[in-house]
Amino acid sequence: EVASGDTWEIDVSKLSMLLMPGGDLHLEPEKTGEDDDMDMMGMGGGGNILDMLPEEVEGDAKGEYKGTRDEAGTKCAVIHVSINVKGSRDMTEKAKEMASKAPEGQKPTLDHVDVEVEIEAEGDLLWDLRGGHVRSFTLDGTVKTSEDTAMKISMPQGEFDIATSSEASGTYNIAVTAEKG
Repeated sequence: EVASGDTWEIDVSKLSMLLMPGGDLHLEPEKTGEDDDMDMMGMGGGGNILDMLPEEVEGDAKGEYKGTRDEAGTKCAVIHVSINVKGSRDMTEKAKEMASKAPEGQKPTLDHVDVEVEIEAEGDLLWDLRGGHVRSFTLDGTVKTSEDTAMKISMPQGEFDIATSSEASGTYNIAVTAEKG
């Protein structure tokens, strides 16, 4: 039992799959000629965003009960959710697997491939009180990712050390609805 305004901590260790609803949709990007350079190093093509999700996240997540409201004739509990989480994942073994597909003589020797993700977002979960399930869930905020890679490539011209670091950030939006069919 909770009263309007009650808050509680949410176990962030349970959030990884929530942060990528829908799971693996088996969508593959269409290859263009621009992909060839990355494919030659064995790093492009075949990657899956789920493989980059942190296995564990840390940070804060909170729920606040905001009372009930009528949603298309259904009485729903309103739970406001706020999250501020981050996680990392060592992608070295996955990258080595992808690199093994490079043409002979162009296979890189990977030192490390590390990925970090940070998400700060908030939204509302509507819980169908009679049905006992989620009616809808929205989460809006920001996401920041970074990747750090180091490798060696041996080519006829010599051996090259390559280190890359990249960051990307943008908006983060999830909208889930569930209806009885």
